[in-house]
Amino acid sequence: MQHLVSPTGTPEAKTPFHFTRVDYRWLLNGEFEEASFSPDNGHTRQPYPIAPELGEGWLELLPLGLGMTLYRGVHRFKKRAFGHLVTVLEAEVRYDSPSFAAVVAFGSKICHAEQCPRAELIFGPGTALFRHTDWLKVVAKVDASANSEIVGLTLSDEQLGLLLGEAESASLKRTLRVDALPSVAVHRLPPRHAEQLRAAISPQTTGTLRILQAQAKAVGFLATLGTDFGSGASSWEHRTAAPARVREIHDRLSTLEGKLPSLDSLARDAGLSARQLNALFAAEYGAPIHSFITAQRLHQARAAVCDSDIPLKVLAARLGYSHVNHFITAFRRMFGYTPGSLRRGPGRNPESP
Repeated sequence: MQHLVSPTGTPEAKTPFHFTRVDYRWLLNGEFEEASFSPDNGHTRQPYPIAPELGEGWLELLPLGLGMTLYRGVHRFKKRAFGHLVTVLEAEVRYDSPSFAAVVAFGSKICHAEQCPRAELIFGPGTALFRHTDWLKVVAKVDASANSEIVGLTLSDEQLGLLLGEAESASLKRTLRVDALPSVAVHRLPPRHAEQLRAAISPQTTGTLRILQAQAKAVGFLATLGTDFGSGASSWEHRTAAPARVREIHDRLSTLEGKLPSLDSLARDAGLSARQLNALFAAEYGAPIHSFITAQRLHQARAAVCDSDIPLKVLAARLGYSHVNHFITAFRRMFGYTPGSLRRGPGRNPESP
């Protein structure tokens, strides 16, 4: 059984946690704190000491059976943080043995400065971070343009081999390019798979039922990874040859100003039918092309409204709206308030209670 190490270095009562030591260096105020998580009905929570004027957040851990640990980080930002990259923590984790981890993000992008191995990585909706190491040291920053959360699953190499089989486990890590020790990589992951992991740490259940539900969904997520990335399937690169053209369209539209091209013209550029293109795009990004890009543009517009004095009429034109009122209507439909009310607000996130 693994155990935590207390701040003094003396072992505490043994717990099911998969790691042995967690240090947090909170960079917002320059103070250092070593966090010791104490189990409370199988569930633990540690607040992020984010500056109150910027927002709030917390990290919760859910130790499971089968040598697995789930964690969830929640970030809630106020208006003045929008459009900025906020440093939330520096963490160091030492594992009992080489371990595999998968981390997914929702709502906004997460930036990791990894030290083992050294790497600067960005992941967010539509992508996931995968790690294979026995020691973790990372500085985490969050794009505060929107509220966000991360959900991660970690387990030892031994347990991963027992759950998937040794050959499948090795193939999974090799395809994800995390077979070396240590290694870390970011890969595209369909939103439906990310949601599968997110559902594993649902706040809607408590007690033993929460543990059982989390175990089942976590194992299901690992089985999905094995199917998509393991030896039982063709290589990920080969299987995503057509989505590569979809990603090119996504990247082009993400930086395009003005009115979006028609679906038919985009399909001709990709060499696909309009129906095929929309289906492939939805499988990759979780929504049809125009719905996804429109939502992305509106999130960018919200950050621009908060951080600049650009006239709404100019912003609407850049986003491709024929009239500013159409932009205001779409903005209200997305966020529940108008861009004008956000700009006139008293310095707090309209989404906050």
